[in-house]
Amino acid sequence: LPLLQWLETYTFPCESKFSDSNFAKAAYARSVRRHLRSGTTFASYFATIHRSASEVLAEVIANAGQRAFVGKVNMDRNS
Repeated sequence: LPLLQWLETYTFPCESKFSDSNFAKAAYARSVRRHLRSGTTFASYFATIHRSASEVLAEVIANAGQRAFVGKVNMDRNS
């Protein structure tokens, strides 16, 4: 698949689910736990275009005791 078609088919529909803070919290909690179990004590995460999801990710990281940078994805096309 061409990149844009792949993004529209798989990535963007999944990313849109992160507008729900409960979904974001569950997904990010799983991710942070997996990273910590694998020994990753510092990480650089890129959240989604949803500000609230980025804030949820920062909260999950802090509660888990992991050190991290959190980046919010910004785009104005195909979003």
